Amino acid sequence: MQVSFFRRRLWRTLLTGVLCLSLLFTPVLPYTTAAAENGVSAIFTNPVTLSGGITMSVSGTGDSSYTLSTVQGKPVMTVEKYAYFQISDQALCAAREITVTVTLLDTAETVLFQYCGTDSAYTNLRIDGTATGQFKTVTLALRDAALGNAAQNLRSAFRFLHGTIHSVTVQEGIPRDVSVTFQNPIALSDGISVIPSGKYNGDCVYSLTTVNGKPVAEAEKYIYFCVTNPVLNSTDQLTLSVTYLDKSNSPMLLQYCSTESDYELLHIQRFNTGEFVTAEIPLTNAALGKAGQNYGASFRLYEGVVHSLTISEGYTDPLDQAPPAFAPQTEQNNIIGKGVAGYQVWFRATDKENGNWHHWGQNGKLPTAGNIHTEIYPHTDDYVKNGATLYPSGLGDLGNGNPSVLFNSPDREVIKTHMEWARDYDIDGLAVQRFYSATFPMRSSGKNTLQVIQEEAEATGRLFYVMYDFSYASRNDPAMFIRNVQLDFIYNVEEKGVASSLNYGHADGKPVVCLWGLHGDPASEYFCGTTATTLIDWFHSRGYYVIGGSPDNGYDKATGEYLEPFTKIDMLSLWTPGRYNMDNMETWLKQHVEIDLAFCERYGIDYQPVLYSGFGWTNMGSNGYVNHFPRYAGDFLWKQAYILKRDYHVESLYFAMWDEYDEGTAIMKGASDYFEIPTDQYFLTWAADGWWLSNDYYLRAAGAVVDMIQGKAPLREKIDIPHSEGPVYWRNSFESRETTYTLDDGATKIPAVGQLDVCLNNPAWINKTAFSTGAVAITPSLAKSGGSSFRFKGTASSGVKAIYKIADTRITASAPLELSYSLYAANENGQDVYVDLLFADGTRLSDVNTATVITRGNVGEWVDVTVSVGVSSSKPIVGVAVGYRGNSGPVDAYIDDIVLQHSPRLFGDVDENGIVNSTDARLTLVYAVGKIAPTSIALAAADVDGNGTVNSTDARLILQYAVEKIEKFPLEELI
Repeated sequence: MQVSFFRRRLWRTLLTGVLCLSLLFTPVLPYTTAAAENGVSAIFTNPVTLSGGITMSVSGTGDSSYTLSTVQGKPVMTVEKYAYFQISDQALCAAREITVTVTLLDTAETVLFQYCGTDSAYTNLRIDGTATGQFKTVTLALRDAALGNAAQNLRSAFRFLHGTIHSVTVQEGIPRDVSVTFQNPIALSDGISVIPSGKYNGDCVYSLTTVNGKPVAEAEKYIYFCVTNPVLNSTDQLTLSVTYLDKSNSPMLLQYCSTESDYELLHIQRFNTGEFVTAEIPLTNAALGKAGQNYGASFRLYEGVVHSLTISEGYTDPLDQAPPAFAPQTEQNNIIGKGVAGYQVWFRATDKENGNWHHWGQNGKLPTAGNIHTEIYPHTDDYVKNGATLYPSGLGDLGNGNPSVLFNSPDREVIKTHMEWARDYDIDGLAVQRFYSATFPMRSSGKNTLQVIQEEAEATGRLFYVMYDFSYASRNDPAMFIRNVQLDFIYNVEEKGVASSLNYGHADGKPVVCLWGLHGDPASEYFCGTTATTLIDWFHSRGYYVIGGSPDNGYDKATGEYLEPFTKIDMLSLWTPGRYNMDNMETWLKQHVEIDLAFCERYGIDYQPVLYSGFGWTNMGSNGYVNHFPRYAGDFLWKQAYILKRDYHVESLYFAMWDEYDEGTAIMKGASDYFEIPTDQYFLTWAADGWWLSNDYYLRAAGAVVDMIQGKAPLREKIDIPHSEGPVYWRNSFESRETTYTLDDGATKIPAVGQLDVCLNNPAWINKTAFSTGAVAITPSLAKSGGSSFRFKGTASSGVKAIYKIADTRITASAPLELSYSLYAANENGQDVYVDLLFADGTRLSDVNTATVITRGNVGEWVDVTVSVGVSSSKPIVGVAVGYRGNSGPVDAYIDDIVLQHSPRLFGDVDENGIVNSTDARLTLVYAVGKIAPTSIALAAADVDGNGTVNSTDARLILQYAVEKIEKFPLEELI
């Protein structure tokens, strides 16, 4: 253990012989002498053991009265009245700062210690008892000592009144730090102790072990620390340094005795790097001397793996240091004229069932059916491609049979995936939200999430900037709130090099910071008035461009100090999610945007309007209907951008939000339909509004919005991007699911049905000749998968031509497609029910591919159907229909699991080896002569002329294709 400075100095003094013994009287009580390692000491054996430089009074001399005995196996001095001590050590006699360490029995009585001070010969210090009946060690700090005066009775330097005392040590100087290293046994400096694990059968539970070659204490619950160092116990300005294993996504909790609370809480952030890091934590309101925690502790740590810690007097205030050098502004990092999305990075997943599942499950618990915090379920394939770890949830398997797994937002592979999406879909950058509750007002040697985002932004050429979220900020003391934000920004943004990145967002030649939660109403739970102005001024003083994000759409009505912050920001960005729907959007925008632009013009402020794609939060238990603000296949998002560009010529946009699955505004990849969500829980899917959309659709829509705003694409009123770019283009299992929503009274739960698939969207009869309808509807009575299917029922007459459109589509594909579905014929005529596709030119798939319309399956059983479609680039597919061509009489059939996707094989590739050759022609001929019955899939590949049968003509065409006599098959030419 390292010897502190004051001890080393005294030891040198002792070694050089600067020591004077002056016996003031001759004691009648025998004593022995012993060399003190540091300072002077007395151990109350019988006879008393005294080091050189200290003597003591004889009991019975004057008012000195004590006895020597043994208690609990320890030799002690029990003081009936006074016990006097004389000091002859010259260094101690001359010192003004002295440490006295006393080991005594903890009883209910108070022991009085009196010493010669600069102002009084009887300066008082109390040692209060807590009646544990155990021996304890107490350290007394004498800051005004004058022991050389020897001005007490019997010419002594100090005395004790009462107490059962084992030993006393007097040392020059006062230690200003303490330390703990969790080796086995624990190494402790003087002035601090650690409560043994399990000693009081309470919540102090930890074990000593070794991790990565380092000795550590692994806390299952709390590790409690008792500080007895008098300097540290009597000052509120301290620095706590903790070296711990960064092996978790949740923070390690520090609670300490402060001037306001016995359990003041700080979060020591962890970023799951697997490395040992050191956090340096300034405590500006410490009161460790209160020892007000369980077991008389001064502070405690919760659920961490800790190697060592040190507490020192004072701290270095980082507010005195200058800001770092910034990168220059470039076209790439300039946020003006750019489209950025809010990025919360707040989903947590773990391999522990009872671990931190923040935002996935309610209250951070494992997400299970009924315990969900998100309205949207993620699409996770790209994370796997990038090597991310996905964690099993407590939800059921997805509709496609895959397990329900979730991502952990701070993982590098997840952040990498998100930044790659931003690049691939032309989103200029991400505004990284930093919530006040997660601020980290301490210096850490570890790499934080912002640094990972910085590195991945640099790798993908995206801009990013820090966006503080000050929701509920009004609950905090203003001075502490401001200081925590300042410390967090200096320690975790500036000192980490984040704000100096070439990809860090700039405007007006300055790096950007957004302060979200600015409000004009002092009764709100956001930040406002003088507090907001002070923080804005501070960021300005350090050279930053400040965006003011506000949920207050009536800010312009504020006055005085509550209006002032809005006039001092550099850019105004006002929250819009939930403010308008498709019907009243244009009116709302006209009313508010004109006010905003006039305000910005008056004060020379830039403008960044907020767009959102839709909204819903039933799984959070909040007020609002299922699919409360529908997306309308991107039309809702597009119309906002169109109006803002057409009427107000805006150039900068903020998408709310990138990853807000909770409130259903996310634009990053989400579940398309029933097949991509757990089977036991309602989620809002991309297909909920009646159009089947690929899971990247809203990324493509946002990218198209940015292109239109920036003039890279023409201004147009309606979104016209394809609903999918494959490999799946359309899908329908006709599923919905019951859930509940909360009425506006905030209490009443109402059941509702949320659509999961396209189901029926804009349905209509295309042709109903000679067909009377019994039922064309979704039914729960029979299903191939899920809980429902589409029933086509009626009565056919002679010359029947019946076709019923079930949904609109917007599909253009440049590669061969394949249509598949499942058919259940409830009667004989039901075998002639089929699925058809409608093309933009008014034709249908059944017009060009007779394989679409053939008798299939057996009555009373499901049969899987596959039909080749061809390439639709010249004839977009605008609808999906169900039809009947067959005999007269009753017709009854069920359709389920319609899928339109890229053909998994080439036309003519019957053996699925990736090429078309003579083997495929031979197999087709074998099918044609009935030696082998073709499967539905083989039929789709072999029927290259699209007449619904496999015959010798198909075999001949495949052979001609194989020897390059023809370039296309007849079916490909028809579409």
